[in-house]
Amino acid sequence: GRYTVKSGYRTDKLFPDMGSQDRVFGPDTKPLLAHSWKLQCSPKLKHFVWQILSGSLPATKNLQSRGIKCDVQFQICGAEEESINHVLFECPLALQTWALSNIPSCPGVFPTQSLFTNMDYLFWRLPKEPDLNYFPWILWYIWKNRNAKVFKNQIKTPLDTLRIAEIEGVLWAEAQTKETINREYFAYCRESFSTWS
Repeated sequence: GRYTVKSGYRTDKLFPDMGSQDRVFGPDTKPLLAHSWKLQCSPKLKHFVWQILSGSLPATKNLQSRGIKCDVQFQICGAEEESINHVLFECPLALQTWALSNIPSCPGVFPTQSLFTNMDYLFWRLPKEPDLNYFPWILWYIWKNRNAKVFKNQIKTPLDTLRIAEIEGVLWAEAQTKETINREYFAYCRESFSTWS
């Protein structure tokens, strides 16, 4: 049951054709992981979304699977396991946050029990409207709310979580617009100055 380089080498020698077959046991996450870097949000949030998809967020289920002794019960709602999907999509507080948001939700479609289905929905199934692009901030503040409960024993309501996420998303979008205008203005000034010289 333990992998070593020696056992891997032996397996490769005994079954040389095993590695050549494309065996897929679950959804292919590569397109989702690649798309996480193309989101219209800050680099910190892009990395956070990538962590969600790569399964590297420190939810207690992940920590326990890596040999860290911890209680896997979710402190906010008392669920048996604290998985990434449960924290962000299935917990009653997360469900209420998504229901209050502009993101269309429908039982069986979004949110679901599959992290990859939920992220696929957020990435590619939403209508192309500006006020629906704030989902990275919603995910971030749901996670921060979880951390506030775990580390400070404080919790925000779903409405407060959503308001903070929407405000941050709007402020970031406005900053990008102003930054674009400033860059264009400075480029125009540079061009004008170079023609006078």
